[in-house]
Amino acid sequence: MPLYTYTVQAKNPERDLQRNGVNVMSRFGKIVFFAIQLVILSSAAGNCYAEMYKWVDADGQTHYTAKPPVGDIEVTTIKPPPKVDTERALKELEERNNRLKGFEEERNKKAEDKSMAKEDQANNQANCELAKDKLSRVINNPRVYSKDEDGNRYKIAEEERQAKIGEARKMISEYCK
Repeated sequence: MPLYTYTVQAKNPERDLQRNGVNVMSRFGKIVFFAIQLVILSSAAGNCYAEMYKWVDADGQTHYTAKPPVGDIEVTTIKPPPKVDTERALKELEERNNRLKGFEEERNKKAEDKSMAKEDQANNQANCELAKDKLSRVINNPRVYSKDEDGNRYKIAEEERQAKIGEARKMISEYCK
């Protein structure tokens, strides 16, 4: 009889696989484990492209099997789906992604252009109102004053007033469309 018994509770399997800080499953063990899994999966994948058989029994039940039935029963062979050409599929996917990016860029550009057009329209409307106000002030008031470089106020001459009227009308024709 042993002097003591050692029981392991499997609450944390990763911790239980370690003894004194050394992982019980060595690198070689992990490689072997991975190789076994690879063999199992590859054998299962081989059956995915096997021929399938469809047949109806005497009771009218339809069966699908990997092996043809025994006896004199009419069997329909179901061929496996064609293999996928991964290079062509990746190329088509890349082309579709490029077209999608092009559509997104075009949509974003149209949205940006629309936003800019709205902003331009708002600016033109504001400038139109300013030009109309300027024309109204210059026409309705024969005494128009201005300031020189020193900040002194002076009355402008009639020629300069007419030039300001022409300038205001030009702004109206440009911004008020």
